[in-house]
Amino acid sequence: MVLKGQSVFIGWSSISDAPGNQTFIANYRAKYGIEPEPWAAQSYVTLHVLANAIKAAQSADSTAIRDALAETKDFPTILGDFSFNPDGDALYDQIVLVVKDGAFQVLE
Repeated sequence: MVLKGQSVFIGWSSISDAPGNQTFIANYRAKYGIEPEPWAAQSYVTLHVLANAIKAAQSADSTAIRDALAETKDFPTILGDFSFNPDGDALYDQIVLVVKDGAFQVLE
């Protein structure tokens, strides 16, 4: 049940205007015939972040990849710009949705 004024904090939404998000959704629909779930989007981003780190490390060595991951800063993804903090936590803009006119909308 969606209640008027309800707010939700999420990591990914199909209504996000992050660059590439709508293309990801269209490609996912075309390939699988269903709407992507947040886990699909987060997995997609995970692979892109890892591929970027492997490219930056120019190596398949796990230590080099780990170090390259730690250096990831403002990498553009469908979640928004992605970074790791010094503790290894992922940093990207969380989306706040609010119910307006009976549907979730991004809170501006």
